[in-house]
Amino acid sequence: MTDHDLLRAALTERASRAPDPEVVLANTTIGIRRARSRRRATAVAGTVAIATAAIAAGVMVLDRQGPTQSAHQVQPATAPTQQSSTARQASPGQQLPTKPSVSATLPFTFTAPAGFRWDNWSVTPSASMVDLRNGTSQVNALLTPTAPRQGGHQGNAQPTTVRGSQAELRQLTPASGGPVTVQLVWQPAPGTWITVTSSSAELARSVADSITLTPSDPPEAGAVASLPAGLAVSYWGRGNAGMTTVMIGPDEFADKTMCATLNFRSGTAPNEVTTSGQGQRAPLSAPDADGVRHTPDGRILVRQLDQNHWAQASLGTSAVTAAQLRDIILAASAH
Repeated sequence: MTDHDLLRAALTERASRAPDPEVVLANTTIGIRRARSRRRATAVAGTVAIATAAIAAGVMVLDRQGPTQSAHQVQPATAPTQQSSTARQASPGQQLPTKPSVSATLPFTFTAPAGFRWDNWSVTPSASMVDLRNGTSQVNALLTPTAPRQGGHQGNAQPTTVRGSQAELRQLTPASGGPVTVQLVWQPAPGTWITVTSSSAELARSVADSITLTPSDPPEAGAVASLPAGLAVSYWGRGNAGMTTVMIGPDEFADKTMCATLNFRSGTAPNEVTTSGQGQRAPLSAPDADGVRHTPDGRILVRQLDQNHWAQASLGTSAVTAAQLRDIILAASAH
């Protein structure tokens, strides 16, 4: 199935329960990225794609023998990060399930070139990605567990080094023609490959030379203090829609239709929300004792997190219950 097929399917899927247009756009991108993540995690040879349409669409494919493995024995980071915590106090004789606290943690650190801003980022169980932009200039950094190879492109590769690790410098031209793309690919640790892609070799080198495997916190990520027992984060990211999205389902690779969607937004929560792709809207109730508001059908919950941030939690299928959705919105915070 092509990206266009995935896009059409995502836009038409469950239209009567779709979120507002911004959410539809964000979740369409999420669906494509997460579908690729599942294929990467379940196949010996899969496909890895940089989620940067302007620069690197279709450039990356997994399982080529890359540069010789570095001797650095650094444990590759995994994300999202989960730590054990107890969500509430148990009464005498009562034992409550332990719930994991969750954060969006990138498994690497880098220095952005002067003038560049974060355009979008995402963290999944099998890949982490950051896009940086300055006008029409763009740089993408992608961390994956297996070696990448070029696909659908013509080009050449030259040996080089990045921070002491053997690497490849690739110049790629799309088979159909178009701008040349530059990639630096290296393995900083066993089970960890990094690819930096840009239209400029100088920009790619600048970012690549700054990358270390020190975990870092992406901007405007939001936070979830705890998850209901039995649920896990399958995606955490921020895209062009200007909001952070978290997909929470029964496991790390659950289909997005089985996940609850948690969106972090700036500003003040509205009095009504869009409930379908056709623009249908529903009013929100008055805040309850916990500050939670809901649509008449209870499938969308909204809470003002602080003066400048609010969150919206939406149900997918019955894989996440209404009670679990409430736990999620109550655990959400802006920082």
